[in-house]
Amino acid sequence: MKTFVLVIITSMIVILTGCTFNDSEKEIVEDVTKQQTQSTSKAEQPNNMEQNYHIQSDDNNAKALNEYADVTGTYIYSTYNHLLEIEPLFSLNNVSDSDIESAKQSATNILEEYGKYMNVEIPESFEGFQDVHSVMIYEIEQLYKALHEANSSSSSLGAARRHYENAIMSHQLMEREFLTLTDELGIY
Repeated sequence: MKTFVLVIITSMIVILTGCTFNDSEKEIVEDVTKQQTQSTSKAEQPNNMEQNYHIQSDDNNAKALNEYADVTGTYIYSTYNHLLEIEPLFSLNNVSDSDIESAKQSATNILEEYGKYMNVEIPESFEGFQDVHSVMIYEIEQLYKALHEANSSSSSLGAARRHYENAIMSHQLMEREFLTLTDELGIY
């Protein structure tokens, strides 16, 4: 108990003693004006070309990442809309050939957009995203094959439904990976 009181009293004395050694207003003003007059002019500052190169390189890299993120965000949104166009096929009781053709056209649209999207140069930061993306594309290709084999007279939409659901889950993972990457990179 005595040591506790002693520690408390000692710490209070240290705190109070430290507070009394503050600079006066006059000394603070003098320090600020001294710092302002001591600043070096631009001509006197050293030139570090390597540092400037890295700053410029980082700006170009950030610009490339932003452009890729914009293209990818648009692609993700578009593929999601095409996937939503396929969904009604699996809730119909009587499926017609035109329903299947409409779903095949939506899958074809996704694959065509994929072809255009892959022409864009992929930054190194997004290579992991491409792994998740390739799974979705695989499922879309399998969905297209299952829809191509299906017809209105057969009840062979089970495989197509499975690939559609897998494509939806892969798309959600792709979107989550994209949002995580853009957040980590400070893009959005």
